[in-house]
Amino acid sequence: MTKTQASYWSYLIIQLRRRKHWTQERLAELLQSDQATVSRWEHAVAVPRNPVRFQLESLAREAELSTLDEAINLVRSSPFPMILVDMQRIIVAASSTSGFREDADCHDQTPREEAPHLTAFCDCLDQAGFWEQRVARMDYEFITDAE
Repeated sequence: MTKTQASYWSYLIIQLRRRKHWTQERLAELLQSDQATVSRWEHAVAVPRNPVRFQLESLAREAELSTLDEAINLVRSSPFPMILVDMQRIIVAASSTSGFREDADCHDQTPREEAPHLTAFCDCLDQAGFWEQRVARMDYEFITDAE
């Protein structure tokens, strides 16, 4: 289990429960699990196993929540160099043409001559409060084009 995976599933479960107004107990019932397990997922202490992941992704789509899985697939299948990083600058997904490894720090993999550009971009995100306003508060949802 990586920190990125745990954060993703935690976020998705919280947003799903908010959207559907479900308790942890209700979600556990739907997934044939228990409330304590759902709590561990939400607190990023554990991640769901594959069969439950598929159920969660399906429930999220039914609730009209877009999933990170869709973005990950887009990045990985891109013919262009592309990466997707989390707020700790860990690579969540990378296209095969990017030359980057997933689940590793993007700064460590950036060519020396490109490092100043990456640093400047990250500084712009930080100065704009992107992570604090959007992700850290977790007060927004991934949504579909229909919304």
